[in-house]
Amino acid sequence: TMYTIWANNTGGPSSHTINITILEPIVVLDYSPENLTLTRNQSMSTLNPILSGGYPLSWEIHPALPNGLVMTNGVISGTPLVNSTLVMYTIWANNSGGSTNHTINITILEPPIQLTYNPSNLTLTRDIAMNPLIPNFSGGAVENWSITPSLAQGLTFTNGEISGTPSVNMTTT
Repeated sequence: TMYTIWANNTGGPSSHTINITILEPIVVLDYSPENLTLTRNQSMSTLNPILSGGYPLSWEIHPALPNGLVMTNGVISGTPLVNSTLVMYTIWANNSGGSTNHTINITILEPPIQLTYNPSNLTLTRDIAMNPLIPNFSGGAVENWSITPSLAQGLTFTNGEISGTPSVNMTTT
């Protein structure tokens, strides 16, 4: 706002104009926790900004959040739809006083696997082919399979499936 200031005396008036601008205090921004480990396809707990100082007029985040997550007025929420290794995100809160930023780290993991076999106890006969034992699983995708200890000679383990013809006798293992 422009103000005109007058000073008067018997010698006459004198004036001067000044401009006064009052800005919003800069925002003090924090998030807790700063490190999030989320699970794909599972809704996250809402992450709210911790604010003091001024009031933010606009928000920015870089890089863009992964599919399924959104930021509205500094609040991060949603259900992540993709896996992601640790990514650091910078969030800015802006107002007429300036900009401030804060970083958070987000990792998105594959959902845990629920694995079962039916039946879980097999009695096989040496030199007779078994019916393949196929795994039942749900949850996340399987990245790799392993079995311990090694199967009896003649049996194979491929992508969770046990099949083959046992060629040796073996006690319950």
